[in-house]
Amino acid sequence: MIGIDLVEIPRMREALKNPRFRERVFSSEERHYCDSKVDPTPHYAARFAAKEAFIKATGGKMGLFAGMSSVTVFHNPQGQPRLKLPTKWKIRKPEISLTHTKEYAAAVCLIP
Repeated sequence: MIGIDLVEIPRMREALKNPRFRERVFSSEERHYCDSKVDPTPHYAARFAAKEAFIKATGGKMGLFAGMSSVTVFHNPQGQPRLKLPTKWKIRKPEISLTHTKEYAAAVCLIP
């Protein structure tokens, strides 16, 4: 199963002005990581795209629209992006790839 998503950085910049949006969508680990960057918005946008790509890869079965902060995008020691999922979800280890430019952030998720 595969999913892909594209996020416009300016739209994410607007959304991030709402603190409730940040807390509802991003885990504390993600907020700490993104807020440590000079411009956190592209990093938030890439994480949002990864979560949306994951939802698409599962066919929307996970119902993340109500709990996106339960999925965390992080980097392993080698710097590769990974998804941390709640243990109660019986999903094979998803693979993700993130990218961003000045205007867009994108992510792909593959669930073997």
